[in-house]
Amino acid sequence: MEASAARRGDAKLALVDVSAQEQASSRDSDVSNSKRYNVFLGLCLVGFFINCQPSEPFLTRFLIEDKGLTEDQLDNEVWPYNTYGSFFFLLPVGFVAEIYGYRRVVFIGLLCREATRIILLFADGVALMAVMQVTYAAATCANTIYFAYAYMVVAQEDFDLSSSLMRFSYHAGNMLGAIVGQLLVDAGHPLRLLFYLSWGFTTLGLLCFIFLLPAPTRTPPPSLAGLLLSARRGRGNANDDSGGFSSVYKELQLLYKPTRIRNWSIYWAIMFGVHSMVGNYYQNQVYNVDPDTKFGYLEAAMEAAAAVGALAAFKSSTIGPKWTSPMIFGLASATGVCLLLASLVVENLIAIGLFNILPMGMFGFGITLASAQIATDALTPRYAVAFSLNTFVSLGIATIVQQIAAAQKTTTDGYYIIAMVESFLLAIWAAVATFSYSPTRLTGAEAKGKQDDNNNEPPSQVDIEESKGEKQHQNGSLQQDSIAEDEIGGFSPAGNNISQVQASRLGYGSIDNRKPLDRIGDKNEVSRRCRATRSLSRCTSERLKNTCNTVGKSYRVTRRGVRQEARNRMRTAALFTTA
Repeated sequence: MEASAARRGDAKLALVDVSAQEQASSRDSDVSNSKRYNVFLGLCLVGFFINCQPSEPFLTRFLIEDKGLTEDQLDNEVWPYNTYGSFFFLLPVGFVAEIYGYRRVVFIGLLCREATRIILLFADGVALMAVMQVTYAAATCANTIYFAYAYMVVAQEDFDLSSSLMRFSYHAGNMLGAIVGQLLVDAGHPLRLLFYLSWGFTTLGLLCFIFLLPAPTRTPPPSLAGLLLSARRGRGNANDDSGGFSSVYKELQLLYKPTRIRNWSIYWAIMFGVHSMVGNYYQNQVYNVDPDTKFGYLEAAMEAAAAVGALAAFKSSTIGPKWTSPMIFGLASATGVCLLLASLVVENLIAIGLFNILPMGMFGFGITLASAQIATDALTPRYAVAFSLNTFVSLGIATIVQQIAAAQKTTTDGYYIIAMVESFLLAIWAAVATFSYSPTRLTGAEAKGKQDDNNNEPPSQVDIEESKGEKQHQNGSLQQDSIAEDEIGGFSPAGNNISQVQASRLGYGSIDNRKPLDRIGDKNEVSRRCRATRSLSRCTSERLKNTCNTVGKSYRVTRRGVRQEARNRMRTAALFTTA
């Protein structure tokens, strides 16, 4: 009787202990989620305020009516300096971010925005307005670093969500600014008030950056500029792997090696220029039909479409590599059709507006998808270099095309035809790439380097256990009892990294003794490895809880990490088909 009562008492105590552990785990999870949302909030508020500019749709009118500039002066002596400044700043900005840090470059870009607003309000003359365009170009070039900064502060499983939220807030700021500006103009307020409001919003963005933007959790790799200069400093030479042009070339080659990164970079290089061309000429197209059009509302509608498109890409991680080319084909062909119709329907204002709004929405979706998937697949975390280089190439192509068109005195509808041709050429390439798709093949150094580049955390108990597992594998005695500890590695920001022990469990064999798969058997082999990967997440709740208690991790958070790790490994098995 007493023994039975004692057993019941022990059972109650065990239940109390389990309940206390679950409550503690729940509190840990809530704290983790709170920090995660604070990171998202800080990133989004900066983008929202710096792009909330009520004065933007009325810049040309303000410079003509308030500053006394002529249309000819704007076309030939002011606007070109925006292009010149972009060419001057865009390529170096990515390399500077690696040397001095992403945060400093974003801060300098915000200071350039402040300078732009001050010049617009308090300066006069053609020369100073040209300087204003240069400072604005520097600020917009820093946007590429701002979008890349998210991948230095969030976990890899949040890359798609952070990309979507940041671009949504960026476009939402422009949408709200355009509506506010048009309402104030309709109410009879002077244009100068709009520029003071824009300055105020820009300053709010700067304050959000200073007080709310989270600090980076990852350290960028050695800068490409440092590798290039190391040959001159005696640490290497132009033909040595330790520095010089060969090292820079190999780093860029490694950056663009994954097939999906190359595909999205081609999309970026073409469609970013098409988007810029539409943004430059849609007002002329609408003005030719109705000069009294409310351009503020039209720009708000276009930005709303881009914001919705960006928000729709929040689950980009579910789109596999083999769907990249079909996705690009659909976006490019649909954009080309809309631009063709916009150039043909020249008298219907509603149709013109619709066929300008739809491409903006598709571009918002496509560029968000491209950003997230480039960051996810990058073998080296050079996000700033990839984004700035892609934008630089796109701007170069667009500038050359527009200069040739201008020399031929092309009309506004002619520019739309050019943009349509570029879109259809991209769609043709994507169709060819769809039928010739082949997964990326990695070398052993690249596979192991992906883990080291993306995870800068100090070694934890989990890392020690995984290291032990690697040694056991090399000795031919890998123990299955360490699977749970290895699975908890999915909780780290490293995401879909490949280590020795992970590769062996995926069916790759030893990384140091690989042999390429037979091209004909790739599909079946990848399917077999994916089935093997699914078994990695099939550990009992009791076993996982015991492991969590041993290493001091939250069970709920760890379970989510295990599932994410399993998905990442299956995606990795499909992407990196080497044995």
